Amino acid sequence: MFAPIAPFMTEAMWLEMKRRDGSIHLTTWEKFDKKKVDKKLEGEFEVVLKIIEMGLAERDRAGIGLRWPLASAECVCDAKLDKEMVDVIARQLNIKRVLLKKGKEIGVKLDTKMTKELEAEGFAREFARKVQAERKNKGLKKGEMIKLKVYSPDLMKMLESQMLFLKERTNSSEIIFEKKDIDGKLEFLIKGKKVGVKF
Repeated sequence: MFAPIAPFMTEAMWLEMKRRDGSIHLTTWEKFDKKKVDKKLEGEFEVVLKIIEMGLAERDRAGIGLRWPLASAECVCDAKLDKEMVDVIARQLNIKRVLLKKGKEIGVKLDTKMTKELEAEGFAREFARKVQAERKNKGLKKGEMIKLKVYSPDLMKMLESQMLFLKERTNSSEIIFEKKDIDGKLEFLIKGKKVGVKF
């Protein structure tokens, strides 16, 4: 399908695949094999996508961004979903636990109660996103490590509890939480809480 748009690139890819029938531009369309269509899987995915759509709408109504993890979601559907499908729902909705209930109409009810642990994880995700954006502004590449200094009296304990996550997400060899203000820091807000960083 892409060959008419990018003939040289697709030809190179075709040759890389070591096909014996010459140029990609001289081949016929692949034959459609109905036996390979998994109707059951397609049906399950339709249900999963509907659950995700409804879950995201619930998050919007509750005013809780997707970066903020939630403890659980109760999902009602008439399909029997395996662990892989449940994991897809959990990842897409950023939910720790998915509870499935039998029912004819698809429905999603989120547990929006924010524990200290969930709140700390949410703040850490937002913090990491801000630092990543600043790394990009400074022209740093993904593999380049930084030494990060942080000043945020309001969020210090929360962010310290997420140290390993933050090191990994911000590509930091070391994160130092300063007790005194930092000169020349970059300052930003996360849910009204001031955070200062320097690297």
